[in-house]
Amino acid sequence: FGDRKFSDPLFASSLFPYSSASWILYLHIATNINVSLFKITNKARIFLGSNNKLTWNKFKELTLKGDRPLVFILSGAGLSAESGIPTFRDANGLWRKYDPKELASIRALERHTQDVFDFYNERIKNAEPCRPNAAHIAIANFQKEMAPFCDVINVTQNVDNLNELAGAPRVFHLHGDFQTSLCRKCKKTFPRVGFYEREQVCPVCEATNFAMRPNVVLFGEVPYGMDWIPSYLKKACVFISVGTSGTVYPAANFVRETKASIRINLDLDPLIHPYSKFNHRIYGKCTET
Repeated sequence: FGDRKFSDPLFASSLFPYSSASWILYLHIATNINVSLFKITNKARIFLGSNNKLTWNKFKELTLKGDRPLVFILSGAGLSAESGIPTFRDANGLWRKYDPKELASIRALERHTQDVFDFYNERIKNAEPCRPNAAHIAIANFQKEMAPFCDVINVTQNVDNLNELAGAPRVFHLHGDFQTSLCRKCKKTFPRVGFYEREQVCPVCEATNFAMRPNVVLFGEVPYGMDWIPSYLKKACVFISVGTSGTVYPAANFVRETKASIRINLDLDPLIHPYSKFNHRIYGKCTET
């Protein structure tokens, strides 16, 4: 191929019919363990350097010796938007219609509890009929298929359960989720039953009077997992941001802790979101990229 190399993702993706996101991801993983990984006819063939063929069993043995790659995936509202769940900050987002300080903050929960409950009850009702899209399924399949060779940390900012419905084996919810409740008195979490109302009783401490609340991180609260996430980000050979605006902290700073990064999002205007820290940017719908 002359001066063109397989390490050039654009050249590689032109040879075989796979998305540029897949190529960039596989090449970054390969770089981390000193091999080149190519996805051909739905299977990966691994070559050591340019000549010696390396079998899957040899690759597995290599990764189990301590050179096992770690991929960190962070997803946001854009991932579930095509399933019918509204985003927050785009032209038709929730925060264009509602003031988050009045309905999604710890202060609002303390002062206007019923309004907060009504807001989340409505969101839960609207999310229940939604189903995973192609992007959820792609992430779930990648996580399962790469399990023998690579650790995949799947962290989402979304509070829906579409990743789980898509078959993802392990999902960590940075901002909590709609499937569990939190007791304001005993601080225990447990599966949600029904919708939120004043007289619900905590199954652990039996507290009532607005004691049960959605297990979601409100403005003014610290996201879950911030005690271990920075360490995993530093170990990751690839950080992938999918469908997130990159304007919500601390998640917006995750890319700064990583070695190599890919951003997949619908945003097209780099003047609004420069994302200078990302090595690769792929713009378009999550289901298509």
